[in-house]
Amino acid sequence: MSNLTKFSEGAAILQQVDVSDIFKNLALGIAEAQQKLDDNSVAQVIRLSQQQINGVSLLQLGFAPVFYAFQYADISASINLKMAMKESMEFGFGFDLSIANKKGYKESDRQFISENNHEEFAQEFKSSRTLTFKAKERNTVKVENKSFRLKEDLQALHRVEDLEDSIVSETSVDYLIREVQSESIRENRSEGIDIWLEGGFIRIEEGLAYKKKTLGVLKIRDYNDDDVDLEGDGSNDFTISGSFNDTVDLARTENTGTVYGVRRDGTFFKYDGAAWVEISSTLHFLHDNIRNTSGRPRGHEVVYGSSLRYGTETPPLTHHGGGTSWENHADHALIHRALRVINRYDSSAVITVTGYTDDSGSVSYNESLAMRRAESVKNHIFGSSPAVRTVQGTVSGGGTTDVNKRKATITLDADYIVFIDGNITEDATPEKSSSGPNKFIHLQTTPVASGFHILNASYGNIALEYTQDSSFEQILTYVGEQLEHYSSETRESRHYFLHNESIMKFHLFSMDSEDISIDYSREESLDTNETEDTFMSGKTMNSSSMAQETFKDVSKDNTFALGANVDFRMAKQFEMSMEGNASMSARLVAVPAPESFLNFVQNTFVTTDSDNE
Repeated sequence: MSNLTKFSEGAAILQQVDVSDIFKNLALGIAEAQQKLDDNSVAQVIRLSQQQINGVSLLQLGFAPVFYAFQYADISASINLKMAMKESMEFGFGFDLSIANKKGYKESDRQFISENNHEEFAQEFKSSRTLTFKAKERNTVKVENKSFRLKEDLQALHRVEDLEDSIVSETSVDYLIREVQSESIRENRSEGIDIWLEGGFIRIEEGLAYKKKTLGVLKIRDYNDDDVDLEGDGSNDFTISGSFNDTVDLARTENTGTVYGVRRDGTFFKYDGAAWVEISSTLHFLHDNIRNTSGRPRGHEVVYGSSLRYGTETPPLTHHGGGTSWENHADHALIHRALRVINRYDSSAVITVTGYTDDSGSVSYNESLAMRRAESVKNHIFGSSPAVRTVQGTVSGGGTTDVNKRKATITLDADYIVFIDGNITEDATPEKSSSGPNKFIHLQTTPVASGFHILNASYGNIALEYTQDSSFEQILTYVGEQLEHYSSETRESRHYFLHNESIMKFHLFSMDSEDISIDYSREESLDTNETEDTFMSGKTMNSSSMAQETFKDVSKDNTFALGANVDFRMAKQFEMSMEGNASMSARLVAVPAPESFLNFVQNTFVTTDSDNE
């Protein structure tokens, strides 16, 4: 059986099983039992005829054996034939990565290069591969015999996206997930300027209080009639009571400056000069159509200014003021600035991002997609902040598409009111040290007349410090000068920088290909003066017990040295079984021996006295 590899081979063997033998053997068993019963009765007759008492046989005295006969017999049987192919593979890979020269991969990069965070997602596809390289890479790589490279004439983010789009549109790769490892932001003491890491890219934006003089954040857990004193002069300006809507309106009236509200369900409040506008912080996504090769963005990436509609979907998204649109709300950038203020200054804040999908696709696929959407939103707004949780919402499968269900929601454990300028001072109460459920968790006034505009952060070994009263464009120019070995890109108000030594890892998935081929060699470089390639590839198998990281053989001139040991075990087993059960019921009746038979035995075997004479 161990040599069987196909169901057809097992079926051929099963066809050779003669089921009629089973019934024949059962019937012959009953016939054999009848024969043995008869033989036993005959033997008893003979013994009775030969045993005598005072010259008279027991048979003559009236002793006679009983003959037994099967009056009827019922036979029933059931048979189950089973075939199954079992295939198991185990692939272990251990490697030691050491520096060959300053351009190589570091020992500390080993975990990132080898780990596979998308094993469950890979179960939906026929094959998957990883492609790893440095962001500075300028050589070409072949995926399924087509050449690709990072284009130098494109900016940082666009350069990476173009490579992804080209691979997906020109090969059998149906889906691609990107991971980036870069330096981390170790310290951030910036004021009025937001700086964080989004997927390995440094992002810098104007903060909510950029060029403002005062910033205060009030946290509300309970509407229990607490008094708020904005100036801290002993006069109560308003009371926390009733509802959040009522309280935030009182806060705006008393502060006279700018006031924003963030309710715990993620609803953002802003005053447009005449009335409060309530905007949901929920972000919606494109349909994650893995067969769509029209280019980015994918269905787990945050998109602005693009229609999120798929096919003939209806209705569209509902925005504030009763308006509808197929796009995410234009004020999301403002909402995200407010959320970053809360996340930074409230160490006890609990912020949760929950990912959802519509009902199309399989449940397992949607579960993975929902988590990727939650992670994408977290990175987009907060970076890798440990204070922000990501969870998977309830998902289903086998249904229809719905843009209103393709989303990620943001919730908080309390309500917040953000005060900018106006009457609020650093003496406002209830102060941060209050033991009550409501308090100001942050109050700050800048001594600089032009407001908050300090950039002070440590990224890797680079100190980004800029305090001049300049425009934000001048701050970005300074950052670009400090990040000498970085590429950059600006999209609307979002500014991205990427370290050239950052490690890019693409997870490639295919529905059709048994094996996504990847080839890279020095000869493929378009410029022989380019640096040695840093491409590495790996296979990820669709099993929890296996993960393979394979790396291209390298020459002595390459950027890293690799020593590896591989342990590979593969077993393919065909299992075939035949299970059956049988039942039989029979009725035996006792009948007297035939009289003529008894007389014959008597005359034949009984010895009389006259015979002895």
